[in-house]
Amino acid sequence: MDQTAGQVDLARVLGSALSVTNPVIAGLYDASGNRMPSMDSALRPGYVDVIDRAARLLGIVYGSLGQLQQRGTSLDLYTALRQSGSELSTSNPIFSGIVDASGNRMPSMDASIRPGYVDVIDRAARLLGVVYGSQAQQLQQRASTYELLVQIMHQGVEKDPTQIRTLTSSDNVTAVQATRSSLKTQPEREDLTSLGGTASPNNAGVQIVSGTAGQKIKVYDAGYHGAVAGLHYFYFGTSTTATTKRFCTYNAAGLIHQTFVQPRIGDAGDSLYIFASVSESNMPYDIGYVKEA
Repeated sequence: MDQTAGQVDLARVLGSALSVTNPVIAGLYDASGNRMPSMDSALRPGYVDVIDRAARLLGIVYGSLGQLQQRGTSLDLYTALRQSGSELSTSNPIFSGIVDASGNRMPSMDASIRPGYVDVIDRAARLLGVVYGSQAQQLQQRASTYELLVQIMHQGVEKDPTQIRTLTSSDNVTAVQATRSSLKTQPEREDLTSLGGTASPNNAGVQIVSGTAGQKIKVYDAGYHGAVAGLHYFYFGTSTTATTKRFCTYNAAGLIHQTFVQPRIGDAGDSLYIFASVSESNMPYDIGYVKEA
């Protein structure tokens, strides 16, 4: 290597002087700055065109037999799909049936013509898939409402879900004995205490049944006949001062009588009173009740 006045000259490569005729340097530029053709990629395939910026930055990709190709307008990469050594094409049954060269759907993969093939044009089939059972048959739906069509089987025997089998002597049936607490309706009791009389409430309660410690008064029917218009009712409590545990409320003069499927029940130890917001004299009443713990 010689250096003169700041200029570096490469003198020799592999024992030969560098010149435009030397193959190592040939093909770049001549002394006048003109590009020399000997390295032109079109004239000498396999050489990289150093004028091409994309080729310098990215390189040119080669396969085992040559440079990979692209479509000239859209720059798509040309490829050929192969299966078992054969190229796939519209004439190959594995690939045929999607679209032809003009973009038209080809019929060979149409699900209605070739059952079992998935229609790749159908977005729902692409996203959700087509479900098959163990016998390689596609599961079915009702056409109009889309329910899944099923058949109930038990030990290999089809069952009709609308049919109820008749009971036989071998069936075990458990029955629960009805009680007052288990029934929705309260049966008529034969052990009620019937009480009738008169009372004279005057804006306060009058005790008609005294309470018993540890027991509750349960009233199954009650009535009275008020002579003066005003508020009347029965209530549970411990004094003549009325409570909110009231029933048979009537805000007028007249006869009222009620029967209760579910009894009116006070707290343990409560007494039963009759109340009037007005002055009543010898107002008749009657009740049917029991005392229970």
